[in-house]
Amino acid sequence: KITPKLAITSTDFVRQQDYDGWRTDIAPSIVMPFRYKNYFQSALSVGVNQTLYNLRDTEVSGGDDLSKNQDRTVPMVSYTVGTGVERVYDLDKGNWLSEIAGLGKENRDSSLVRLKHTIEPYVSYLYVPEKPQEDLP
Repeated sequence: KITPKLAITSTDFVRQQDYDGWRTDIAPSIVMPFRYKNYFQSALSVGVNQTLYNLRDTEVSGGDDLSKNQDRTVPMVSYTVGTGVERVYDLDKGNWLSEIAGLGKENRDSSLVRLKHTIEPYVSYLYVPEKPQEDLP
């Protein structure tokens, strides 16, 4: 099952001196998850990161002024593999954790009877090719 993803972040950076303006990152990608029973899960992701700069002030002290509108496109490939182990603990009636979990008007009729502890180690590799960016803010 291939899953499309889209992340958009926009930042307005303001400085007392030198350049300032907007930076917008648009990162579409596709993720292909793989799973082998309950032993491990992994995912291959392929996408691009498009960064758009729209500067209000292009002045740079001690150098040439920057262009008002700039952009860059950087491809990315990542692979993540991980697993998980878990254990469920039964809780005795009237323990302090059940009391805390039952606080509040909506939880008076509920009680916490079990607690699940999960450890999910994973390894991830991200490849981003080198791209000249000396002229960007």
